[in-house]
Amino acid sequence: MTLRVLHAVHNFPPEFRGGTERVAEALAVAQAAAGLDVRVLAGSERTAETARSEAETWRGVPVTRLVRAHGLKDPIDPFRADLVPEIEAALEATRPDVLHVHHWINLGDDLVRRAARRGIPSVVTLHDFYATCALFFRLPDASAPCDATQGAAACGPCLGGRFGVDRGEIEFRVETRRAAFDAELRAAAAATVPSEAHRRALAPHVPAGVALRV
Repeated sequence: MTLRVLHAVHNFPPEFRGGTERVAEALAVAQAAAGLDVRVLAGSERTAETARSEAETWRGVPVTRLVRAHGLKDPIDPFRADLVPEIEAALEATRPDVLHVHHWINLGDDLVRRAARRGIPSVVTLHDFYATCALFFRLPDASAPCDATQGAAACGPCLGGRFGVDRGEIEFRVETRRAAFDAELRAAAAATVPSEAHRRALAPHVPAGVALRV
């Protein structure tokens, strides 16, 4: 029986081709060449009047691209209610044996848990620090990386001035964010990182019991 793999990534060629997208692209193409049934669920930087999915093909790999409805792109609280029907439809249509989540931004913060409710195991690859930092890289300024635990106390002062949102609202959303990503990582069958250096830097900030594999 052919293994069915669905890669979820915040964007994908030809719309955008950054580092994470290149990794997901190379992996999907290599797996397809090895005989796996591979598909990609991709986000987009584009928006539309209402959320929609678009069918594409890239280097022989079928891609379902989700275009968000107009509105704030929020890295603090990335849940996308407008995309929920499209994500559920993609999971139903592809029925993957495994979901590989490369990033959540543009797609929501509950991909692993939605798959788990359907009995689909997930692998997550933490290409950056996004699951533990709304700024993606734990670099609030150019001086030094932030080592604080994600939460209202540390993130409220940092994020409040950047997003122009009331301090109490920021703190509430940060706590919601932390709980969501802790639940996502705990629900994953495996969590991987691209290097030993990244593993060491990220390990103190993931939930207890979540093992990061290089």
